[in-house]
Amino acid sequence: GGGVLGWVAGEMAIADPVVGPFVQGDSEWVHSAAPLLGAILVVVVGTMMAKRKAAAPAGDTADVPVAAAVADAAPAQAEESAPPGYHWVSRPWRTLPDGTREYAASYGMTEFRFLVPVSSHLRSSRR
Repeated sequence: GGGVLGWVAGEMAIADPVVGPFVQGDSEWVHSAAPLLGAILVVVVGTMMAKRKAAAPAGDTADVPVAAAVADAAPAQAEESAPPGYHWVSRPWRTLPDGTREYAASYGMTEFRFLVPVSSHLRSSRR
């Protein structure tokens, strides 16, 4: 799949209006070489990245997505008690600032945990 994307990217680069005047002359081979070079480049870089990830030590999280790193950190929060005036709330989703929902299952987790303040109605009055 990556090779096809590289091929299309090479074709798009040659068809770009900015690049067009430079390759319109007597360089017909560029129209075949650019897509081939793009495909080869994507496959080689992808293979190198896969080998690097496979060779990384188990504790190295430099290439791990943020969601996976958060999933690993979740058990530490479970043992942690909430600070005074706050409590933990767990839900299978979280609402983003734009109003859309993200589901924990999309990140391989069962729930999102939030630290929220205890309701002011439950606190003693300040007289």
